[in-house]
Amino acid sequence: MRLTRGEFELLCCFASRPGRVMTRDNLLDYVSHRDWAPSDRTVDVLVGRLRRKIEADPKAPRHIITVHGIGYVFADSRHIEPGPPEKSAARQGG
Repeated sequence: MRLTRGEFELLCCFASRPGRVMTRDNLLDYVSHRDWAPSDRTVDVLVGRLRRKIEADPKAPRHIITVHGIGYVFADSRHIEPGPPEKSAARQGG
């Protein structure tokens, strides 16, 4: 299956952190390596494209799950880690 660079980077980010809730801001740091704006929908667009490629039913995803008000989580059948989402070091000034 062919993936764009952004889709590949997003999938790698998810796969290396299964079960961890990732904020859109944090995911944007991994996929674009550029400044962001609060209205930036890059991550949402990439998630939609990736879901169409890897999900059996993109409208009822089982792998890339939306966590409303926070971001996304890559569902690992073994576990979902509780707790707050990962924080982006770039957004914290560090």
